Amino acid sequence: MAKMGADFHKSQWGWDNEFPSYGSLPLHFSSLNIFLEEFVDGFEMDEVPVTNREFIQFIENGQYDNPSNWEPLDWEWKEKNNKKHPSSLIKDNGKWKVTKPSIISYFKIRN
Repeated sequence: MAKMGADFHKSQWGWDNEFPSYGSLPLHFSSLNIFLEEFVDGFEMDEVPVTNREFIQFIENGQYDNPSNWEPLDWEWKEKNNKKHPSSLIKDNGKWKVTKPSIISYFKIRN
C-alpha cells in the first residue's frame, strides 16, 4: 500500500500536486488531510531525494531522452513539446541553472 499526499500544515515544502485540492470548498476546509492510498507493485527507492546535480547527470547521460524511462503518453507529450529537459532547468553558457518553480522567475520586473 502506498500513501500519497502531504499534510500542508506539517510540510515545509511541496509541489501543488502533493497537497489535497478542494475546488470550490471554503478555505476553512483546508485543515482536512486527504491522502490517496493505492496498492502498487514492489519497487525500490533511494532513501534520499535526487539532487539537482544527479538529475542533470541523468539528462547529460541521455536518460531524459530514453523512451524506456517514460510512460508512452508522457513520451509522446515530451516529444510533441520538444522537451530536452524540465522547464525548471536552463542551460546558459554551458552551465545549468535552476529556476524557481514560479512563473515570476521567467520575467524581468519593470519599475
